[in-house]
Amino acid sequence: MAWMLLLALACFGMDTLSPDAQEEEQQQRPPLGGDTELDSSGPDTGLQGNTDKPDRDTAEEEVPPGDKEPVITAFAPSQTDTKVRFNFGLEDPDEDLQGGEVRLDCEGLSERYTWPSEIRFSEGGAPFVLWELDTFEPEEKVTCELEAEDSAGNQALPVTAPFIRSGNVIEVSEGGDGQGNAEGIGRIPIPTTVRGDMYATGNNGYNFTGDIDFVKFSVESGGSRTLTLNWTETGADYDLYLLKEGGETLEASATYDYPESVTFNLQGSTTYFFAVAGWSGAAGEWTVRIE
Repeated sequence: MAWMLLLALACFGMDTLSPDAQEEEQQQRPPLGGDTELDSSGPDTGLQGNTDKPDRDTAEEEVPPGDKEPVITAFAPSQTDTKVRFNFGLEDPDEDLQGGEVRLDCEGLSERYTWPSEIRFSEGGAPFVLWELDTFEPEEKVTCELEAEDSAGNQALPVTAPFIRSGNVIEVSEGGDGQGNAEGIGRIPIPTTVRGDMYATGNNGYNFTGDIDFVKFSVESGGSRTLTLNWTETGADYDLYLLKEGGETLEASATYDYPESVTFNLQGSTTYFFAVAGWSGAAGEWTVRIE
């Protein structure tokens, strides 16, 4: 009878997989993103794992002899209750940044900071500087430029980033680790900034094993909307997902970019979720601006 069954399978064009082939196919299937407080294989998160995200090369490159300019690796402002926090990353290939300076200019408003004595550092070691929030008018976009120069006079290539002081800011607590218990912020006007905290990051190569913060919302007016995720720990990697009720991912920005953003045509009468997930690096504050 066994030979008859095999013959029938062959006639119908059905492929049989060896145990090794079945295991290989299972490993290639993208699993759902997990959480420290959730079953990583369960449907509650609605996030696919980052199987397409390439490994970040962490090998240290040998610096050739000679004077090297510093490198600005990240730059983005974020809004607090009373301050604007300018988060940035700065590399010093030949270790002569001590005594150099960082210069920040926002359309004519400028400050200079001696490195590192006049620079603030987060618990995770990320550098930042603070300006008064009242320096900027609500919902007025300004372009800010960051420059850096080491003690030998070598200058980094300047980088720019936009900043808009949001007129509507909503704080969320650490309560929404899945769609089932996502924190709801109701029907929001456009634009709105949502602020929260990432308490842990991590991954196993496929799934998130740290924190995932879910926020439930709807918008007062539909249309093409952009969600931009920024975070204070510039050396970390956070990802952003936009989902519909039930768990389907509508858009995702799961790269090594800083910041991350997605754009989607939101309907005014529909419930949505966004999720902020920590892939790697230090835990810290995050903001998502919806505009």
